[in-house]
Amino acid sequence: MCGIAGGFGAIFTPSSVDSVLSDRVLFRRGPDETIVKVFDRGFFVMVRLAINGGALQATPFLDESSQRSCIFNGEIYNYKDLARTFGVALDPSASDGQLILPLYDRIGDRLFDLIDGPFAIAIYEQSSRRLILARDRFGEKPLYVYRRHNELYFSSELSVFRTMGLAQKADRDSIVDFLSFLWVPEPKTQYEGVLSMDPGSVLEFDGQHLKKTWYIRETSFDEADSKSMEFNFDESSIHVRDLIARSVRLRNDTSSSCGAFLSGGLDSSIV
Repeated sequence: MCGIAGGFGAIFTPSSVDSVLSDRVLFRRGPDETIVKVFDRGFFVMVRLAINGGALQATPFLDESSQRSCIFNGEIYNYKDLARTFGVALDPSASDGQLILPLYDRIGDRLFDLIDGPFAIAIYEQSSRRLILARDRFGEKPLYVYRRHNELYFSSELSVFRTMGLAQKADRDSIVDFLSFLWVPEPKTQYEGVLSMDPGSVLEFDGQHLKKTWYIRETSFDEADSKSMEFNFDESSIHVRDLIARSVRLRNDTSSSCGAFLSGGLDSSIV
């Protein structure tokens, strides 16, 4: 896993970067590389565990032509398929995350719906001075946000907000939730003012206005749809086997050794 953090706003001070860099909880997520980028109105920090590709030369993913920068936590299992489909030329040693900016330049937010895999993505557009955050549809990768006046901060770890001096009070309702359910239902967190970003959503922030949209498409099925999707047992078995085989194959397509924790139940025995 990797970790990302950053901030954007009119009252940004460089000391915020130093605070993030002092947070050891965030750094346990990425022992291989630390990436820092400071903008005129914000900053990005990324700690990286290298699963695909080599070192990124201490810079975030950067597109000079569009003046966009990107940091990323997650894995894009189908990044090679997407690169072929949309004609994006990638270096053979490229990380999966290096597909994000050229593909975003071509298809915009549609990119997030096409990604197969868990992710938390932050993109900064220098030309429009706009911050874009996106989280995978199932919420596998954490992404927390905190807004203060005309500033927006984000992180993979809650502890970062405390080291930046932003989240100093516990959320009492969340404490009650935890004692009742043994977890805190999203979007609340244990810190007052810090929220978990909704799975399948995109946040856009220009320093004044915060806009939330959903990239996941609504689907509905009626009786006619269900009849057209009927399978017999043999066809269904083949279809499920093909889907599982493809899923396992994509997850094994890395430049690092692959391991798995399997419980020995029915689903993991199939894998």
